[in-house]
Amino acid sequence: LYGTAVSSGLAPSADQVLTWNGTSSQWEAATASGATYSAGAGMTLTGTTFDADSNRAIWNANQLYGTAVSNTLSPAAGQVLTWNGISNQWEATTASGATYSAGSGMTLNGTTFDADSNRAIWNANQLYGTAVSNTLSPAAGQVLTWNGTSSQWEATTASGSTYTAGSGMTLNGTIFDADSNRAIWNANQLYGTAVSNALSPTAGQILTWNGTSSQWEAATASGSTYLAGSGMTLTGNTFHADSNRAIWNANSLYGTSIDPSLTPSDGQVLKWSNTNSRWEATADAVNTYTAGNGINISGTTIATALSSNSGLAYNSGELEVNPGTGLTLSGGLLNAQTTIAQWNANKLQGVDVNNTAPTDKQVLMYDNGTSKWVASALPELQDADGDTKIHVEKTADEDKIRFDVAGTEEAIIDANGLGIGTSTPSSTLDVSGSYGLKLDTISNLASFTITLTANHNILIANNSSLIQNLLVNLPAAASCKGRIYTVKSINSGIVIVNPNGAETIDGASTKNLANPYDYVRFVSDGSNWFVIGNN
Repeated sequence: LYGTAVSSGLAPSADQVLTWNGTSSQWEAATASGATYSAGAGMTLTGTTFDADSNRAIWNANQLYGTAVSNTLSPAAGQVLTWNGISNQWEATTASGATYSAGSGMTLNGTTFDADSNRAIWNANQLYGTAVSNTLSPAAGQVLTWNGTSSQWEATTASGSTYTAGSGMTLNGTIFDADSNRAIWNANQLYGTAVSNALSPTAGQILTWNGTSSQWEAATASGSTYLAGSGMTLTGNTFHADSNRAIWNANSLYGTSIDPSLTPSDGQVLKWSNTNSRWEATADAVNTYTAGNGINISGTTIATALSSNSGLAYNSGELEVNPGTGLTLSGGLLNAQTTIAQWNANKLQGVDVNNTAPTDKQVLMYDNGTSKWVASALPELQDADGDTKIHVEKTADEDKIRFDVAGTEEAIIDANGLGIGTSTPSSTLDVSGSYGLKLDTISNLASFTITLTANHNILIANNSSLIQNLLVNLPAAASCKGRIYTVKSINSGIVIVNPNGAETIDGASTKNLANPYDYVRFVSDGSNWFVIGNN
């Protein structure tokens, strides 16, 4: 996930979550652990219900519905918050009377504006300065969850907490709504400046800065009447720039003077005069230009000179990088094209790779003779110090597999069979030395019965009871053709060996070991059991 490993044995159970394991450095499935929450600044917690603390400053806004508030806001007495179209921000200014109407998301009753609670009032892309995903498209029942990796709020399925509606909220089923009949937010600051805690406005009042008490207070607006001046039109209560006239007749350019008697003639340009310290209309001096590196000049047209090897090309009038094989260009970004071989290396760490194509099952191996990486069949597997290994054809076409342990050859497989302790096996299994078979010893069992399985070989039966027989049950002969068992009694109690179901032992339904130290060896032919040794 974004370059971090996910466990290769991932098999999550219901309700588990993906958790980072710092020890194994990978994401693993784990049961989510519940977190304990407490109320921070501007919040109260009652039981499992969080409420906004309306007695404290909850929001200290630097924007109003996505528009900036001046970060040097320091209002004087009687000023109001006014939009400055030049600096594109709300600033404190002296109030002027105007007629207003209710726009989108607002209602107007008499002189009172209200938020239209039947419409989306706010469409936020941040929560208290933290980002909200710009691809937010939640599904039913999802909640807004902070993603520490992408550092943004994202829609996810909620994990197990029960919530109730607190102050300013209503809960219908699983849906929380703002209670539009109550003050949802009760702010006591605007961008760090205080709002009077005794605020109780009357009809038609506005929010005005009181320089004496250094706070916003409700006051009656002082009315002014405005008319459209030069370069402006007024329709109803809406001012527009008159686009059919020169809207601005500038006498300065960025604080520098323009000749007050400016009357330019055809072809003149505006040029700075150091003598008069102002911009003046003058004839343009004709200059001759020559093309430098990477530039072409044709007539009055200057263009970029591109060679076929530059790796650049024009696309719809724009200069772009021309991606080659294995690369794609999208949105100004070059990406590896993952559907084809991205890199075709002829060296590894500066060492040449042989250009001969590999065949099936070959591996890449360094060849001292050619000083190159070459494709080759894997001849052996070995440990770090090279004294324990498996050889496949140690010499050319010998058709043998050799097994070395601590520098000594312990076993070999060739066309004759497997040899252990010998390099020339003459049978399918040729053991030159001792070998061991599994041995189990049983005494009187609680049920006096044992069923042999694939985990048994030799069974020593110690039945000391003179009144209770010890029963040894053989498995179905059809399930273990060729399997051999040995059963030996070492006490005076009787041991009875039973075949499975209707199967027989040498044609009989049972085989009894009635005397101490009796033994019998059985083999399955796939249908029944036969004795191949006894005393």
